[in-house]
Amino acid sequence: MAVDTGDELHSGAVPTVAEFPFGIQPYGIACAPDGAIYYTDSEARKIGRIGRDGTHEAMPLPSLADRPFGIAAGTSGDLWITEWSNPSADGKAGIQLVSRLDPTSGEYECRSIVGYGTPRHIVLGPDDQMWFTIGASLGAISPDGTLRVFEPSWMSPWKGFESNGITVAPDGIIWIGVGGRAPGLASFDPRSEAWQLHRMEGYFPQGLAAAPDGRIWFTSFGYKKVGWLQRNQITEVDFDGSPFGLIATSSTEIWVTDFSNNRLALLDPEDGSIVRYVNLNTSRTEPQLLAADSSGDLWVTLQKGAIAHVGLSGQALATPRAAGDSPVIVAQPTVLPRKLEQSLRETKLAKALDLPPDPIPITATFSPHSSFDTPDDRLTLWRYIDLPKLISMLRHRSIFFARLDSLPDRFEGSLPSRTLDDEAETLLPLAIRGRPELRAHFDVMRSSLSHFRSRALMSCWHASDHESAAMWDLYSQTNHGIAIRTTVERVKRSLDSARPHSESISDPLQQVDEPMSYFMGVVRYLDYENDLLLPSTGLDYLTCKRRSYDYEHEVRLVVLSDTPVAGGQQIACSLDDLVESIFVAPSAPEWFVDAVVGVLATFETGWEPRQSDLARDPLL
Repeated sequence: MAVDTGDELHSGAVPTVAEFPFGIQPYGIACAPDGAIYYTDSEARKIGRIGRDGTHEAMPLPSLADRPFGIAAGTSGDLWITEWSNPSADGKAGIQLVSRLDPTSGEYECRSIVGYGTPRHIVLGPDDQMWFTIGASLGAISPDGTLRVFEPSWMSPWKGFESNGITVAPDGIIWIGVGGRAPGLASFDPRSEAWQLHRMEGYFPQGLAAAPDGRIWFTSFGYKKVGWLQRNQITEVDFDGSPFGLIATSSTEIWVTDFSNNRLALLDPEDGSIVRYVNLNTSRTEPQLLAADSSGDLWVTLQKGAIAHVGLSGQALATPRAAGDSPVIVAQPTVLPRKLEQSLRETKLAKALDLPPDPIPITATFSPHSSFDTPDDRLTLWRYIDLPKLISMLRHRSIFFARLDSLPDRFEGSLPSRTLDDEAETLLPLAIRGRPELRAHFDVMRSSLSHFRSRALMSCWHASDHESAAMWDLYSQTNHGIAIRTTVERVKRSLDSARPHSESISDPLQQVDEPMSYFMGVVRYLDYENDLLLPSTGLDYLTCKRRSYDYEHEVRLVVLSDTPVAGGQQIACSLDDLVESIFVAPSAPEWFVDAVVGVLATFETGWEPRQSDLARDPLL
């Protein structure tokens, strides 16, 4: 359908909109040298193509592939795609790929880059190299398939860093958006391999675009900000809406997608203010990323299942139509040669990021957060463990934090079933019912949770003034268990004052100059079928469990890692500060008590364990 917005631009053209209602959830978008528009459909595992005549084709990716995310076209017409998936509930490993697709022949070639994090946005850079953000780093792949990954010089693997948006400046410098503990804009010079970070106050720049005048424009979706960097000075301005994607078609044409309001905004290049809106008037909504074609028209991915063609050139728009019932068949993949993959994984960076199953302890300090109900320092906590876990704690002088998606309850880090269904919306305050911003907010929550599930690391403690017979039964195999008693204040002091055990560090790359942050909160128990939770951030769900587990009275410690780690992470602690007393299970045989005493003596703890009070004989 073609819709006249009735809003004339400064160029004299009246923008028109055509809707291509194809796909399930389009995201990345790019214009190829022949003028065709290509986009990724992450949910359908397909690449879509819209020809200059308006015909649409779908190219399903082969079984080895997964969720296509970013997409860019090379000068030869080949497509480069980033793909990823989280680990599945049955233990299947996640997928991280950079792939090349010849849209003419259907030839598909993929390169596995497991161990570096999630590959996201990709863009064509100097010398026909493709540059992409991956986890905490920047990747580059040349036309001949040579793959390199560059770690920022100011960062080590565990300093709370995440890269996302990417653009290439006219001078060939690569720019990325930086989130986490060092938010800002980072530049990388491919010639000198030099990094520079321009810090920002808490904003995560997501959409990036380099204008011909040298300005680097950005959006910050979560903080409703747009801005630019010029001459090493960052300027931020408020945006009335939800700024997501960004494109600079010239120094005077800066376009932003307004995710919540289904429109585009044209910015004033001098002060970043909104000159005018272009309403998309499409049946499918939530615009995300943009691309420009050779005529100056814009193409926009709509998360609800469509592509919008925004005519700015004054030319008539092609009528959207399917190319035929038979999709383009993508050839079976050619996988990266094993010797090249092995060479890549043997680099210094790979060793630093691909943590072993028993990772070197890192440090963490307490940080308050609005999404966590931090308990009183005087609250008594218990940790029920077995003997091997005690030995690991003593050997590494650390507390093990397990990945959220490895915990027994599959509902961990998920949304309640009734989240914003039609009936549930009647339970919301009247002022916010039906607001598009609310729906967009929950979509962001859902996206955040898929990101956090493999990166949120947990240490779970039982809050009680007394021992729990149920906890002995569940977590310590009753007669071969150990319980550590402590307090909230002791846990904080233990973690905040710790340093990694020097004997555990064999590689200087593992040492961390600054500690990570950890959060602490009381777990809320929900009816996941009926309860409705209105979160402020996606972190709210990290301390939610099903009501069936409310007997656990859990207090949870959470660390957010930059990249997924195998199983979890050891967090260094001061054991003397942590342990108030140690108990052995009530039915433990004498030989097991002796074994615990021997282990504690071997590690020179000075602790004297005692058997659980539940073992005392009653007065009859």
